[in-house]
Amino acid sequence: MTKRVTLSLLLLAGALLACSDSGHLLAPTSDSPNTQFAAVQVSPVSLELSTLAPWNTAVVTAKAVTRAGGTVPNSGLVVAYSSSAPTTATVSDSGLITGLTPGDAVITVAMTLEDVTHTADVTVAVHEPGSWPAVGGVYDLTATITHSDPAWGIPNGTLQLALITIQHNGDTSQFTGTFEDFRAVDPDGTVTASGNPPGTVIGTVQTDGHIVMELFNVGMQSSYWYGSGTFTGQGMSGNFGAGGHITGTFVANRR
Repeated sequence: MTKRVTLSLLLLAGALLACSDSGHLLAPTSDSPNTQFAAVQVSPVSLELSTLAPWNTAVVTAKAVTRAGGTVPNSGLVVAYSSSAPTTATVSDSGLITGLTPGDAVITVAMTLEDVTHTADVTVAVHEPGSWPAVGGVYDLTATITHSDPAWGIPNGTLQLALITIQHNGDTSQFTGTFEDFRAVDPDGTVTASGNPPGTVIGTVQTDGHIVMELFNVGMQSSYWYGSGTFTGQGMSGNFGAGGHITGTFVANRR
């Protein structure tokens, strides 16, 4: 009987310790959503907009993440957007950013769950049309594979060649285009892949000439190739990868 009474008293004491001043039981905090809410992740983290529609808008996506890198459930999350320079760029309640006048602005995304708030920033540069290097034209692409996953059986030194046509006049950072005659040539000169169907090119160029370009197959179902580098006026060069299995360097000379 003594053991049972002692156990009952311990359980009662534990319950009293778990009570608030109002008499309600306090929920355990170790698994509460707000204790797992660690940060806000936004995409993109920076962007360049034109004052010319439709290239003056972009949408920022944000999510609340846990300490383990997971996503916090949306239930109970309160999201607020603000701009440091609303005369330069505004942001709506849904995260739509609109560039108004040339200048710089910081878009802040604040997420609150119960009594915990975290924020993340997106830097925005707004430019007049024609501020970007005009990269439109026809290019001969030569990409050299410097590292290949052995499982693919592609020798290092293999060339990837293509003819790229880009439409862009400098009114926006975004450009589009097409590619054709995509083929691979082994170091000994053997053509190992050719006749691929034409595809689509999308990319962006920044005012300082930094360029990102991606090649997609017909229907935009999958990416053939992803490159990042610098536009020099007569061409572009940088590093590229494909499928996460090959990497290398590229040059694209303007005709």
